[in-house]
Formats: sequence, C-alpha cells, structure tokens
Amino acid sequence: MACGAGLSASSEMRKARRVRASRRKAYKSEAPRVPDIEKRLAETLKRGAEAQGQQTATAEILSVISSSPTKVRPVFDAILRSAVRLCDGFYSALSLVDGQMLHFRASHNLSPQGLEAMKTVYPLSVRDGSTGAVRW
Repeated sequence: MACGAGLSASSEMRKARRVRASRRKAYKSEAPRVPDIEKRLAETLKRGAEAQGQQTATAEILSVISSSPTKVRPVFDAILRSAVRLCDGFYSALSLVDGQMLHFRASHNLSPQGLEAMKTVYPLSVRDGSTGAVRW
C-alpha cells in the first residue's frame, strides 16, 4: 500500500505541475492583450468625458437662453466660452453673415490687439462662398 500511496502522490504532483504550467501559459497569452484593453478603456473614458463636457456646455447655453430669451449677447457669450472650453482653445470669435457681408459680433478671451484687428478688418465681403482671410 505504501507503494500505491506514493504513486498517487506522484501523479498528484504531476497534475499540479501541469495546472501551474497551463496557468503560466494562459498568463503569458493574456499579457499582450492588457495594453489593448487599457488603450480601449482610456479611449472610452475620454469619449465619456467629452460627452459630459458637451452636455454641460449645452445645459449652460440653454440656461442662458431661458433666462434672457430676448437678448442674444449673453447667448453668444455662453457659446463662445463653451467653444473655448470644449476645444481646449485660447479664444473664440463669432461672425454673422448678413446678405453679402460677414460681420464680427463677439469674442471670448481675444487680446486687445486681436480685438482691434478684427474690428478694422470686419465687415468682410462674402465672395464665392469664402469669407476671406484676416492678415496680421
């Protein structure tokens, strides 16, 4: 019986080694997929943050519209602030087309020099679907 018990223990040890070896193989095959999963997670989190930012901007603009339904200036200001934040920009400007002319109407975070330059260039004539270019 001692011999049978030794065989049983030996086969259990071989079985345990096979299990450990298969786990190591499984771990090694999973390892290359981890960076892919991390990348997909980062992309998903980024999209979620962008969507939340857009929803927040929309809510702010709608709030301004509802609080001043007859005044367009506060709405333009809210749109320009949101555009800078959503686009990670430094400044934004708003122009309106009136017939064949493009008129500068509002800006956010534009330097005093930039604001003066815009005022000297506008209104611009709209030709062939283009608005022209501002030259500094």
